[in-house]
Amino acid sequence: MRIQTAVREFLKHSHHYRAYLAYPQMGLPHTTNSVESMGRLLREMFRSSRAGSNPRSVLLWATAFIRMRPQVRCNGHQIN
Repeated sequence: MRIQTAVREFLKHSHHYRAYLAYPQMGLPHTTNSVESMGRLLREMFRSSRAGSNPRSVLLWATAFIRMRPQVRCNGHQIN
């Protein structure tokens, strides 16, 4: 049942997975490595501080943290 749900969700939003091909002028990364990297940095920040005491503070701290590090990029290859 979980696999069927995942497949349906993928098919429903498959156009989002090809956004880097549809909009080459935006310079979107080809992989999710940059998102995963930012998630790791956020987890490390919350692990070493008391910033995540409630959902509102988590949102505020994460927003500020991401705005202070705007240059996260993927070193991918060019599209052939």
